[in-house]
Formats: sequence, C-alpha cells, structure tokens
Amino acid sequence: MVRARLDLSPLPRAHAPELDARQQAVVDHRDGPLLVLAGPGTGKTTTIVESVVGRLTAGQSAEEVLVLTFGRRAAGEVRDRIAARIGGGLLPTVATFHSFAYGLVRGHAGAEQYVDPPRLLSGAEEDQRIRELIMGSREDASIAWPQELQE
Repeated sequence: MVRARLDLSPLPRAHAPELDARQQAVVDHRDGPLLVLAGPGTGKTTTIVESVVGRLTAGQSAEEVLVLTFGRRAAGEVRDRIAARIGGGLLPTVATFHSFAYGLVRGHAGAEQYVDPPRLLSGAEEDQRIRELIMGSREDASIAWPQELQE
C-alpha cells in the first residue's frame, strides 16, 4: 500500500549535486537490495535523493518507490529535496519506518479486532507503556526482567 503524493507547488528544479564514485555506484544500482553503510555527514541523504530521482527520470512510477527513514524530520527533508529535484508533481511515499508500519496495520486490520483503533505512540508514551508492562509482570512474577530494565 504505497501511495504517491501529488505536489502542486511550483518549484524550480534544483541542480543535481556532484556525486563521488561510491555515491554514483549507489545511484546507478538496479539489481535488487543494496546495503549502504556510511557515517554522519557523508552524503547518504543526497545519495538516496539522487537514487530516487534517477529512478523517476528513467520512467519508474512514483507508486513503485518507497523511501523509509528513521525520523519525521529526515522524511520531510528527503521529501522536500526530491520535490525540488524533480520540480514537484507526483512524489513517491517518504515515511518513517513507524508511520509506514502503522499505515499497514490501519489498512489491513479490521476495526472489529480492536477495542480502540490502533494509534501511533510518541516516544514518551511508548516508554510509559513499556514501564507499565514491566511493572505489571514484575508484580505477578511472570517474567524475570533484567534489573537495568526495571529501573
């Protein structure tokens, strides 16, 4: 369930950045999955943006492209940079891992399976729920949690 997004804002096309040989190899890769490991500030975001732009310009539809990131800010940045590079139009889905998974659950789970509809928890809510689970199981001694998780 990947949905493309239509961006109607008039954007001048941003110029393609200079890529080094390793970045260009990632952009040109078309033979299945590829793991890219790189440190902060090494151009990973630029590389993924150019990889997506390359696929779209080669005729791949936006509905066939999915970009997953770890945070909302990164998702927004990638989305904006893709839009700037292609000048708006039909954009691929760019989401966090969590929001994409949440969308799958919402899209494929019937409402009758839940007392309350599922919702995505914030980091603080998630921590609180985990604390409650640990404390509840500690009281009935059903799970022996490591000490560092109980604090």
